[in-house]
Parts: sequence; C-alpha cells; structure tokens
Amino acid sequence: MKRIMLKRSILNIRMLFVIVANFIILFVSLFEYGIITVDGKTPGTTYDILTMYTIPFAISSFIIFAGIFPGLPYAFSYLEERNSGYLKYIRTRINIGKYAKYKVLFSGLSGGLSVMIPGVMIFAVICLIGRKVIPGDNGHIFKQLMWAPYMYIWGGRFVLLLKAILLFLFGAMWAELALLFSNIFKNRYVAYVLPFLAYELMWLVFPVGIWIRYTLSEVILVVIFRYLYHI
Repeated sequence: MKRIMLKRSILNIRMLFVIVANFIILFVSLFEYGIITVDGKTPGTTYDILTMYTIPFAISSFIIFAGIFPGLPYAFSYLEERNSGYLKYIRTRINIGKYAKYKVLFSGLSGGLSVMIPGVMIFAVICLIGRKVIPGDNGHIFKQLMWAPYMYIWGGRFVLLLKAILLFLFGAMWAELALLFSNIFKNRYVAYVLPFLAYELMWLVFPVGIWIRYTLSEVILVVIFRYLYHI
C-alpha cells in the first residue's frame, strides 16, 4: 500500500498538468518582460541570474494561483476516496494510523515536487541566458535581503539552490493545507476553493513582516498536527 500511494502521489496526470502549467506561466513572463525575444533581436538589457529570477515570480500569474496548484496532484485524493467509499476498502488493508501518516507524507511530497520541479526548470533557463552575479554590482536588490552573504557563491547559483528548497517547502505546506480542508469538508468544490482563498487572504490581511517571523517548517508542523487531530 505504501508503494501504491507513493506512485499515485507523483505519477499522475494532475502532477504533469501542474508542472507544465507552472513552467509555462513562469516561462512566458520572460517573453513579456523582453528577456527572451522571438524576432531574433538582442535584448536591450542583460540581467544577472538573481535579478532575472525575480521577474517571473513577480510579474507572472504564478503568484495568483500558487496556493491552489500544490494540492491538485494528490492532496485532494483523500476527499475523493472518502466520498466514493474507497476509504472503507483501504481500512481493511492498512491501519488507519499508517494510512494517515502516509497520506500526509505523500501529499506534502507531491505538493513540494509540483512547485519545485517547474521552478528548477525555469532556474535552468535563467542560468543559460543570464550572467553570473559578480562583486561590484552596485544597487543589487539582493544586497538588501537575507541572501546578501550568499549571493556571490557559484555566481548566484547557490541562492537559486536555496530558493529551490524553499519552493519545495512552500508546495508541501499548501498541499498539507489542502489535505486538511479535504478532511474537514465533504464538498469537493469547497475544499478546492479554500486553499486559494486562504492564500489570497493572507496577502490582504497579514503584513509581510508578521509572516517573516514564522518559518515554513513551523507552519507545516502546525498544519500536520491539526490534520492528525481531525482524522
């Protein structure tokens, strides 16, 4: 059952859809901003890879739908299994406690990969067309951020590696939240919409400074413990 759940969580059409959709959304923004041209003209400005990284994640519609994508590959499967009656069959084959732990683990894994993989793909494109970050870039936005001590390591690629890890944690967090909603609500449309609404309301209600104080790992643990309490 463990292998079956692992396979279902990462090898499915929804995972492919989310990866492709996220990559296209991020990639198209490079054309919209003029970093990549289709007429053969050389862009008027060349960017380093860290400056170029900020563009697709800032101006594309990825930021609008980022809260709902991670739950699509597998997190909502619990709701489908419960509503279809398949959950009763599963309980005859596996202990419900193990089932819950596997569901939490593989939902987080699928959500994390669904966001990290297209992110790594866009990072690869950026590394191919962007220049390395070198000392002496005055006014670089990353000098004002927590990444400043690491921005010159590997020409900026080390920061992209850390960003890839954060993308995985982000996807895992929102997948767990989607799993929590699918456990509480029986209506699939409500469960699908709530992560999107929660993500949008977070930007409207809470100042950015408040959320900086909380690590992603702490948020993930809170969501998981709440889910295990409700199941």
